[in-house]
Amino acid sequence: MKAILEFEDREELQYALDGPKYACQLSDIWDQLFRPAQKHGYNDPVLDSKEAYKVIEKLAEKYQDIMREE
Repeated sequence: MKAILEFEDREELQYALDGPKYACQLSDIWDQLFRPAQKHGYNDPVLDSKEAYKVIEKLAEKYQDIMREE
């Protein structure tokens, strides 16, 4: 398959070229920040508390909402 993409400026081109990198970074954010709350907990005592889990769960929900929108 062949495709020709045209961009108005270099910034748009750079965003398109960096897309896979950003996707990997978003996946890393999920795996490192939100997934431990659901799987095995955190090594940090501040994050591994009942109050922190409530906040982390809310943030995880918001993160997933944003990801679904895009």
